[in-house]
Amino acid sequence: MSTLQINQYRFHSDLKGSKGPISSVVFNRDATLVFIGSDDGHVRVYSTSDFSRVQTLHEPAWGKVTALTCIDSESAAGDRVGTLCVGSIRGLVSLVPQAKHNSWFTQRSSKSIEVFKFNDSVAAQVYDAANQRIAIASHGGVLKLFSVDGADLIELWTIADAPGVIPISLAFFGGGNQSLLIHKLENGE
Repeated sequence: MSTLQINQYRFHSDLKGSKGPISSVVFNRDATLVFIGSDDGHVRVYSTSDFSRVQTLHEPAWGKVTALTCIDSESAAGDRVGTLCVGSIRGLVSLVPQAKHNSWFTQRSSKSIEVFKFNDSVAAQVYDAANQRIAIASHGGVLKLFSVDGADLIELWTIADAPGVIPISLAFFGGGNQSLLIHKLENGE
């Protein structure tokens, strides 16, 4: 086993602009864009080629941005559709589609869904590209699975409250991604 050499890494850029703590960072499928969500309620989109900010997304209904996931799905017409899934402190999930002919995300075409009760924040989310579905967990311990149909989420199942459990990350695994791993904190009660 080789030893990791720290000099193999180098600093590229300091991505400035957030007015609050960073809560989520995610790259798009081809790693040409990086999305940074923060407590100030904004998602800043940066190009990875020159680290310039190319767009800022904001929806007052979000409050704080708590989770980000890039969804690459197929439309009914068979086109590849890029969508940013924004989870919020208020239990909302917003699907913000990418424009067809450029890398901009169009908030005018976005759809917000109240996935959890008001102020039961989105704690974690993960997308399964092979099966076009997304799992979303709340700070209160509720877990929901949705199929992704273009810009729509269709609820498949819900696991009700798990008292004393705070999910912090999710991962699909196993044959056909049929299992879901939940990494959680316990509140100590």
